[in-house]
Amino acid sequence: QPRVLGLRPARVTRGVARNFQRPRLRAESSFASPRRSTQGSRIVASAMASTLARLSKYAKGENTTSVLSHAKAAYVAQTAPKEFKHIAVAVEKATNDDVVSPKEKHVQTLLEVVRSGASVADVTFLVNYLNHQVTDCKRVTQMLKTHVLLHRLLLDSGEEFRTQIMKMHKWVVEDRNTDSTLKCLFSIRAWKDEANMEVSGWCRTYASYLDEFVSNWEDFSDFARINKNPQGDATQMRSLPADELVRKLPKAQLLMRRIIDCEAINDSLTANEVVIAATRLLFKDSFKWYHMCNDGVIRLIDLFFDMNKHHAAKALEMYKKATTQGDDLSRMYRNAEENWLAFRSEKFPAVENPPGSFLQTMEEYVKNAPADGKGPAPPPPRAAAPPPPPPP
Repeated sequence: QPRVLGLRPARVTRGVARNFQRPRLRAESSFASPRRSTQGSRIVASAMASTLARLSKYAKGENTTSVLSHAKAAYVAQTAPKEFKHIAVAVEKATNDDVVSPKEKHVQTLLEVVRSGASVADVTFLVNYLNHQVTDCKRVTQMLKTHVLLHRLLLDSGEEFRTQIMKMHKWVVEDRNTDSTLKCLFSIRAWKDEANMEVSGWCRTYASYLDEFVSNWEDFSDFARINKNPQGDATQMRSLPADELVRKLPKAQLLMRRIIDCEAINDSLTANEVVIAATRLLFKDSFKWYHMCNDGVIRLIDLFFDMNKHHAAKALEMYKKATTQGDDLSRMYRNAEENWLAFRSEKFPAVENPPGSFLQTMEEYVKNAPADGKGPAPPPPRAAAPPPPPPP
């Protein structure tokens, strides 16, 4: 992996966050020459003038973005490395403190950065910068918008971005096992904003879905295709052998559960524009995970009576979970239609559970299933009839 701005790709012992530090801005150099110091003063003066102008508008009610967000974006625009300035500014503006979804023009700028065949240096800088946003974040709106932005990038990115994200996720998991309070991208389990505890809790639940999503990214290679056509052709689950099916179907069901856990009921969540934007993405993902789980259950039924005892016992638990998970997903859709103004005109797919009447037959098979999985076990041999009594 190439070095970018002196960043080390290797993991350090004390937390992964220090691997992904925002590059030092030129005005912060402690060895600046008098000429550079003068230039830095001009930059700060320009940023202050811009901030004061926006403060005046804010006081008159003409601007809803916080002064701090404007000042930060203006400072980054003046001081970020020239070749990466468009990335830094787009991230800052997409994740400001406005309680609205990330502005589409900034999201599109970043989607262009992570497209297929994108520059490795640009992608590395973006991943580092997103991590730094999470590491430094204290306000819930910015934290939630950063994860909405990450979600958008995950769904429409090229191979290079996926590779960098999965590398970072691996390092985070390793460090999180030794430090449960680690705060960085994919690790905000202990984070909260005291000013808004309810949205903070929802944000952590949403982040856990994205964490699980990246963790299982390699197992679901056709996810992007299902995203474009969730009701289309059969997924990879329809053709999996038994050992792969019992490994992948539980993962798809877990991701479905992570989405259902993000169901929002209280008005403080259902009226929040950022929560609405995140929920809209979750609903789109739920359509394809439901489609994938449904294909997995169909394949499971096809293979079940040829499974060995170990696989059959696992398959039975998956089938039981599928019979109840559909009800939970249907309830989530119904709640959105009835209680969310943003989703009252939304058309949700009909959710059907696999028949519960099939369970008894499956349970009987598991009791008598052979160890080698070559069909149902033969019935136990009957005891030999007693010999007839001798003739008198």
